[in-house]
Amino acid sequence: MRLENSTFFTRPFGADGIPLSFSEVEFALNSGKVEVVFGPPAAVVVLGWYPYIRYIVMECTVPVIIASIVNREVFQKLPEKARSIIKKFVREQRKILLKRFRRDNEIAMLGLMKRGVNIIRFSPEEMKHQREATKPFWDSGVGKFYSRELLNNILRDLEAYRAEQNRMENKN
Repeated sequence: MRLENSTFFTRPFGADGIPLSFSEVEFALNSGKVEVVFGPPAAVVVLGWYPYIRYIVMECTVPVIIASIVNREVFQKLPEKARSIIKKFVREQRKILLKRFRRDNEIAMLGLMKRGVNIIRFSPEEMKHQREATKPFWDSGVGKFYSRELLNNILRDLEAYRAEQNRMENKN
């Protein structure tokens, strides 16, 4: 898979994007041709890029999209009650998968830290700037890769997660 519009994606971060397939990234990191990759900590570990990573940004500014693929024609033939049950099940599973994804990233981050990877944390002002700068990227996928409704659901869940994190931090 290539992200052909990678310069658009990396521009908010002050970097020049080079579109690479997943299989090309390890060689590019090892040879020094690439210094920065974008991806969650769990992906860095699973894809084997971790020996080449010296720094990792703690905050993620690109929401992960978890998709459920259902054949529309088959789905529309189902009774309304069955469609309702499936929709509810998919919503519940999405929440479970998001929690697993976050947990896996926390575990991967700890492993990377043990390997000596330096954690970069954005200040609140930098984080706000990065979030604003990436919004055009989120919107560019609407209608191409996902629906506006799906993006809105993800952003709603992300805000709920951040609010919960803030509540937990304020408790301690």
